[in-house]
Amino acid sequence: MICLVRRLREDSAQEIIDLVRGAIDSEEPVALISLCACDLPTTVARQLDGLRMTLANAADLLKDDPDQPFALDLGRIRAPIGPQAPEARLQIDRFGRRVIFDGIELAIEPRDFNAFVLLAEEAVAAGGWVLRESIAEALQASTGRDSNVEQVDRCINRLRTAFKKLAGAIDVPPRAFIETKPKVGYRLIFASSEIAFIA
Repeated sequence: MICLVRRLREDSAQEIIDLVRGAIDSEEPVALISLCACDLPTTVARQLDGLRMTLANAADLLKDDPDQPFALDLGRIRAPIGPQAPEARLQIDRFGRRVIFDGIELAIEPRDFNAFVLLAEEAVAAGGWVLRESIAEALQASTGRDSNVEQVDRCINRLRTAFKKLAGAIDVPPRAFIETKPKVGYRLIFASSEIAFIA
């Protein structure tokens, strides 16, 4: 379900979210599209995931089409992912910024966490490839510094190393669960049922 909201301000965000969720009888995922930029408080942002809601900015979804200047590309919205089965092999705690694999916490560096979440979200949503550019953007958001191809490669190597450190406790394949498609990007080789996001 898609809901347009004129403006999510810090002082009104909680009320709007409560109204939207209260108006929907099912646990159906909801995408809130804000017509203005918004910066939600941490408590409200945490609540969104638990309520199976996601937030997108309308300006980020505009199509680059002069014939349809106000058309939104809804395919860019990431489907909200609520809590899944606790027996999933790979559990990701977005707000605690932890990743647990087969009951063991991976040592993922803070700067790499957002990139790992992107890989996991794509694995759950479609099992496709995460573009190198998307990973570079995630790194830039984490560090506040420009990112390049070499930094993306180093990020993926650090993520693989985090898995490889578990070798002995678990069986780790040579590419450490992260496949590479040259000049395209990367993907996690887990089935969607093996991944859970902890709200």
